[in-house]
Amino acid sequence: MEVNELVEEIAKSKKYANLSRDIIERVCAESAVKYKKKKAALSEVKKEFHIVYESFLTPNCQNIAKEKIMGYEGEDILADRKFCLELLPLHISTKERVGVEKEIYSFISQCIVPDGILSDVGCGFNPLALPFMEKRPGRYFAYEISRDTVDVLNVYFRKARMDGYTASILDAVQGVPSGYSDLLLALKLLPLLQQQKKGRAMEFLSEASFGTAVVSFPTKSMAGRNKGMEAYYTAFLEDNLPENILIADRRVIYNELFYVLKK
Repeated sequence: MEVNELVEEIAKSKKYANLSRDIIERVCAESAVKYKKKKAALSEVKKEFHIVYESFLTPNCQNIAKEKIMGYEGEDILADRKFCLELLPLHISTKERVGVEKEIYSFISQCIVPDGILSDVGCGFNPLALPFMEKRPGRYFAYEISRDTVDVLNVYFRKARMDGYTASILDAVQGVPSGYSDLLLALKLLPLLQQQKKGRAMEFLSEASFGTAVVSFPTKSMAGRNKGMEAYYTAFLEDNLPENILIADRRVIYNELFYVLKK
């Protein structure tokens, strides 16, 4: 199977063209090893991207969010919780937090170091919840695999006039944020890493440099079904956590299991 053929077909598709070229090349190379026929390999690539990316998007969500942010005429976008609640439902991951957003972001805010560095990996639209964060870091580095999502977040940061707040591309299967983070956020990220590469979830935590991390896991499927996910992910994290990382707190809020980790 010719990898370049797969890469070019995915890179020109409407659904996946905005994904990082690095991640397209990685997933295509992995699929080409498994499947010799182009049709099967292409199907596997699309399945992978649906699971780790497309399934979290509502229709045209990035363009809608960008237009809303660019057209914002309020006095302070970072203080406007009503406007924030127009943006969060556009992405499935943050949509699930609407209704319990105050409790979730109050919990996360306890871990934020004022004037410190926050790295938010696989962030989706999570940085758009800044109005609900009770403390603000000095620098906020948001990481995603989608150029369109990165663009939305950078438009938001510019609109908010937040120097030191930036979004950029990162394939967390292959890398971690450079430098030290006072707080690392990996919300619903570890299951996706583990699915793409066995053992990657704990590798990621080992490789990343941080003082505190908040990681989370879904306790129900996207369809709302309870499949024993809380027990499964509890055992997954607690039985496999690297020795130099300690559990400081654990909490379930609605359908999300949170852990606060210390390194």
